[in-house]
Amino acid sequence: MKKHTIYILILLAGLFSCSKSNSNNSNGVLTATVNGTTWKAISTNISFNKVPNLQITIHADSNNTNFNLNLSKFIGIDTYKISPINSAYYTEYSLSTGNSIQNADSGAVIITKSSAENESQTRIEGTFYFNSGTLKVSNGTFNVLLNLN
Repeated sequence: MKKHTIYILILLAGLFSCSKSNSNNSNGVLTATVNGTTWKAISTNISFNKVPNLQITIHADSNNTNFNLNLSKFIGIDTYKISPINSAYYTEYSLSTGNSIQNADSGAVIITKSSAENESQTRIEGTFYFNSGTLKVSNGTFNVLLNLN
């Protein structure tokens, strides 16, 4: 228990040190059901910005589509309801018809795990769901590794 407490203190110190932002490929996993069809990311990226509050963005791509989950005032394990400060969107790219961005009207991102793996990495896991007009995203899950360096 004491070892975990030390890692969490190191993690918090790293998150609130003088650097303003960081981005990295997480080798993580993100899956969801989009209008009844299974969607799985080919690549994921997680980034964070410490100013003015800790903000994280999880970005995932797959075959001309992507997800973005943006959480402001990130505090770890919690439920972040879709709002003006917490957003989610799904984008489809098409050369013939143009891009279609579906911003979430309602839903939530639920962080179920936020723990230090070591002094420079923390694992963030959770679930998400949202609606945007006729778009329904359900059964969303993610597991990403945030590098603090």
